[in-house]
Parts: sequence; C-alpha cells; structure tokens
Amino acid sequence: MEPRYYLALFNEQSWKEFLSKGGQIYGTLESRMNRAKKIIPGDYLVCYISKRSIFSGVLKVGTKVYYDDSEYWTNGVFPVRFHVTPEVLLPIENGLSVYKFHDALEIFKNLKNKYNWSGFFINSFNEFPKEDAKYIVNMIEKKASE
Repeated sequence: MEPRYYLALFNEQSWKEFLSKGGQIYGTLESRMNRAKKIIPGDYLVCYISKRSIFSGVLKVGTKVYYDDSEYWTNGVFPVRFHVTPEVLLPIENGLSVYKFHDALEIFKNLKNKYNWSGFFINSFNEFPKEDAKYIVNMIEKKASE
C-alpha cells in the first residue's frame, strides 16, 4: 500500500520548538484523535505553518497515534501524538509560500472564490491528493537542497 500524506499544522512558535526538541514528536489537539487514527506508520505529515502560510517540512510517521498529556510544549498539551522521523525540515525563513502553489495543486482547483482557499489548512490530518503531495514534497526537497 502506498503511503498517504496528511497536513500537520504548526504555528511559528510550535515549529521552532519542534525543531529545538529534535523533531521527533508531533502533537496536536485532543479533538483530532479520531482523524489521527487513520494514519499509520509509513504515512507522511506535510508540515504547514499557519499565519505564515508556508510549507516547512515532511515527517515520516513511525508509530500509531497515541495519547500523552504530559508536558512537552510550552503553549499547550497537544496530547494526540506520533513519533516521527524528519525527512526534510526547513527553517521558517526558507519555508515555501502556499501562494506559489495555487496554480499547481488540485486542492485549489474549482474553488468558488479563489481568495477563500484556506479551508483545507485549518485542520490537522486533512489528506492531500496524491499528486498534490508529491508536488509539495518535491518542492520542499528541492528548496532544502539549495
């Protein structure tokens, strides 16, 4: 079975904190547990920094989702967690603007209002169409190799 690609949301602070702690644990809100259960080891998380609207990395999922409410992050508990392996990580200043992808991605096609595109990017674990994921990952890898 081919791996699937899911959105992993960060804000600027949580991305910096994720990187500073070695990039081995991704966590999100308790309300995302049911969505997280569909993700299996070998799937990928495409990192997206909200408010900055940038793609910043790709993580390979190493475990099934687990619940852990121990303190780990400074701005919340984020108990729905995965152990992950970073495939590609970009510092914020090198992140790829989502606006550069509007003409290339399926998720932006057939929008009733081209300015109302952000719906896909408000929930962790939305699944990317396969071709969109491949394109985004390729662009992140290309940026990382510059």
